[in-house]
Amino acid sequence: MKKQMTRIEIKETISRIENCYGIGKDVLRKCTAVSAPGVIAELAAEHGVNRDTAQKLRAMAAKDSGYTPAELKSLYQQF
Repeated sequence: MKKQMTRIEIKETISRIENCYGIGKDVLRKCTAVSAPGVIAELAAEHGVNRDTAQKLRAMAAKDSGYTPAELKSLYQQF
C-alpha cells in the first residue's frame, strides 16, 4: 500500500517543483526554444543541474507545450 505524504513532504515537493519550474523559465528566457551550442550547459551549471535536466525543465516551462502556473496549481491539489 502506498504511504500518504505528510503536509511537510507535500510542501517540500511543491517547493521543489516550483524551483524546477523557475529554472526552466530562466533557461527558456535566456536561450528560447533553440540555443547556440553550449548555452544550455552554461545555464545548467549556473543552476546546479546537468544539461539534460535543464532542457527538460525548459520544456516544462515552454508556453505552448509546457505547464502554465495554473496547471501546476491544479496538479498540486492532487497531492
